[in-house]
Amino acid sequence: MKTKSNLRNALIIAGGLTSFGVPAVADNLITIENTITGEQGENCSAERTRYGFSVGPINTTFDYNYGEDPNEIFASTGFNLNDWKISLFAEADNDERTPSTDFGLGVNKTINGTNYSLMAVPVLEKGTQPTMFYNGSVSDSLGSRMFAVSLFDDRNQNFGTKTLDLSLRGDAQIGNAMLAAGLNTEDGEVTNTFGTVGYNNEDFGTLTVFKYAPQDKEFWAKMQNAHGNTSQGFYNQGIARLWNDLEGPGYRDVGTAYFSSFLTKGDLSHMIMIGAEPGEIDVQGMVGANLGFLRAGVGLNYHNENGTKWSGLVEVAKDFDVGENANFYVEAKYNPRGKNLKAYVKFVKGLGKGGK
Repeated sequence: MKTKSNLRNALIIAGGLTSFGVPAVADNLITIENTITGEQGENCSAERTRYGFSVGPINTTFDYNYGEDPNEIFASTGFNLNDWKISLFAEADNDERTPSTDFGLGVNKTINGTNYSLMAVPVLEKGTQPTMFYNGSVSDSLGSRMFAVSLFDDRNQNFGTKTLDLSLRGDAQIGNAMLAAGLNTEDGEVTNTFGTVGYNNEDFGTLTVFKYAPQDKEFWAKMQNAHGNTSQGFYNQGIARLWNDLEGPGYRDVGTAYFSSFLTKGDLSHMIMIGAEPGEIDVQGMVGANLGFLRAGVGLNYHNENGTKWSGLVEVAKDFDVGENANFYVEAKYNPRGKNLKAYVKFVKGLGKGGK
């Protein structure tokens, strides 16, 4: 049986727990994503392939995993019912040990300038009682301030305050600045804290996400800065809110968006990533630029485990159109320490406008 932490990470909510609603009517799309990895002494191999289909308000994703992780399939839709926004979704995986299914209903309504959202999800696993997940959020009419509460009720344990797992999250946008913070509790103890600090204007963007597990004394943070033609889709409050949801209740892999390379965030970019736990420290720093024909970056990695402490880093990214309404994106990162290579490829094909 999955642990409660795994159940927390097993949840999937389409479009974001605290920002769900009726999917926008956009181009009908087909997307195909591949993640490829390779290490010293091993051949490069596909890690996962994810297929996505969007037709009007209906979205479907199939996640094919080549390793130990189960394959997953997910579908969602949404519609208006009088003044209410309704979301429906379902997920299933083929984990041989504990195959599971979850499905849910979300409702969203604005009253006197305040938006209220509620969601309920039963997580079903073979041979166990369902774990119930509930989520509620309150935000202003512009969505610039939000507070959310998630509750996990494991029906395999006796009901009580110490068996109810909680996730508390809040975020706010103040001018060009964005802030977010949250914490998780399990069995009455804080297991994880997390947050975001960011700023964006027309020519400069910065975003730092972090998390800390006090029981294990594990810390992780990543800062990404960009100058010139900054990515407005990345440096915004929606990403801060998404990070809260990812580190709070969590998503299934099939529903977790892939964050493209730091090189795509602006014409000039730099990144610092820090991971620390007892006895181990890993630090990466990189700078990059848009060269026109290619986005490229170089940097250094410090790691104090297994002898080698310093190594170089090289990363490239490129996207280009391949025919009408089709786009191809590829990125690759290489670390000589362990001869570690990771690549990501995405193909998107538009099929015309969705229906209303």
